[in-house]
Amino acid sequence: MSRRSNPYRQELRVARSQRKRLQMIKDKITDMSVEWDGLSGGLECDFYMLAEETEKQLDVLDAQMGDWTKGYGDGREVE
Repeated sequence: MSRRSNPYRQELRVARSQRKRLQMIKDKITDMSVEWDGLSGGLECDFYMLAEETEKQLDVLDAQMGDWTKGYGDGREVE
């Protein structure tokens, strides 16, 4: 039984790399929020909200990667 090539191999490679980087960015923003604890509630909240938005984008990227891993997305589906 031969294994079919995933037509989204390139997209997955880029997405996995960017997902790691985006997770690191979110972690750093979260750390920045913590640094403002007790100094400026406004800035603490702003950085926390930015980290939450970044988390939403990670969820979107995860969903797209899930589709690509299964071999479908924009018409290049694996048969």
